[in-house]
Amino acid sequence: PHLAWKNKVTVSSAGDIEGHVGFDGKFYLLDFSRSMPPEPTNIGKYPCGILYRLLRPELVSISKDPLCSDAYSGFLSESQKVYTRPIRRICRKLRKKIIPGLGKRLLDMDLET
Repeated sequence: PHLAWKNKVTVSSAGDIEGHVGFDGKFYLLDFSRSMPPEPTNIGKYPCGILYRLLRPELVSISKDPLCSDAYSGFLSESQKVYTRPIRRICRKLRKKIIPGLGKRLLDMDLET
């Protein structure tokens, strides 16, 4: 969560999301490019991976833990392990259970009917 609107409102979003008041008096939010949390990324291989190697909303929605879009960014001042642990956990579930389960279901399908 981040403080916004003169540090009076808490917003649960990426740290670089922008809020503006338009000339019409309405509130507008911009820059949703990091709405989803990033996958654990090899910074050497993908230097800007946190900007485009993002988890799919379907995976985020099944996580039992809240996932932070800023987990691997420089926006956090607290220990990042607190925020990276749930992301690593859901990605491990994707690799160890979800993908193999889908593969098994595909193999078990009767493709001739």
